[in-house]
Amino acid sequence: DVLKNKTGEKIISVKSTETVKKTITIMKTNDISQVLVVDKNKLLGKVNESQLLQGLYSRKIGPSNSVKAIIDENVQSVPENESIDRVSELLTLDNLVVVTDRNTKPIGVITRIDLIAYYS
Repeated sequence: DVLKNKTGEKIISVKSTETVKKTITIMKTNDISQVLVVDKNKLLGKVNESQLLQGLYSRKIGPSNSVKAIIDENVQSVPENESIDRVSELLTLDNLVVVTDRNTKPIGVITRIDLIAYYS
């Protein structure tokens, strides 16, 4: 099951106080286009390449600013026992779904490519 395979994997995340520059470094190092923003085991949202580029280009943010200014709070999340059908539905709306435990702590991330691999 795709949910079980994805839970327990190391989640790459940053705190809301992390600088834009450090966030970009983390994304480049891990070859990811988006990163979760988590404070005290609570999911606040995500930051992706588009938001970073728009913020830097428009000078809304600079390398030393925190990512707090550009967090996308609209993140799909599901409990760890959610059905694959529901996850599939959510992935038509967004490019990732966060799997959470009973306390809503993020424990895994499922992306569209994960689901494509699961179905193929």
